[in-house]
Amino acid sequence: MAATPVYELRNYTLNPKDFQKAVGLVNEHISIRTEYSELFGFWMTDLGDQGPQFIHIWKYDSMKHRNEIKLAMQHHTDWNCKMLQPILPCILKWDCSLLAQSPDSHFTTDFDGHDEAIYVLEEAEVESYKEVTNLKVDSNKDEILVGRFCGIIGRSKTEYRLWRYTDADVAMNASLKRNMDSPYDGISTLLHPAKFSPLH
Repeated sequence: MAATPVYELRNYTLNPKDFQKAVGLVNEHISIRTEYSELFGFWMTDLGDQGPQFIHIWKYDSMKHRNEIKLAMQHHTDWNCKMLQPILPCILKWDCSLLAQSPDSHFTTDFDGHDEAIYVLEEAEVESYKEVTNLKVDSNKDEILVGRFCGIIGRSKTEYRLWRYTDADVAMNASLKRNMDSPYDGISTLLHPAKFSPLH
């Protein structure tokens, strides 16, 4: 049986007083980590009741691949000394979920970079992934459905939908319309892409 690619969604809630320090550490040392596995995307957010957050998604070929990378990073001196030990005191809480690509969906990542581009991550509660119909996407390319993920480990019966917009006002208007029309309950988070993120 072929291995299923795994997407790890990590959410770090940061102490507000340490946010800029954490941003500097990540900007300076993320290249150590990306040498080992594929970064799907990395974002920052400052809205909501959780305070400032880093939200990032990593792709692995399989669970075996993920475990190999985890072990390698545990023994990486530069990563532990320059990144992990300094940033841990900045993190108040972290959550980790394992996802897979939703059935009958595809990723759209072949777009041009844009300085004002912004993302929204929706977490929609669904009864069955089979019942999720094609989502309406604005045809003028101000709105792009980057991808859909289903929860494996973490929240069950949750579909994660990553949207990209040309700017924050477009994102607000599109999210408002979708919330009015959507049959699903859930939460959404406004995301600012990091400079080094493959999705920017």
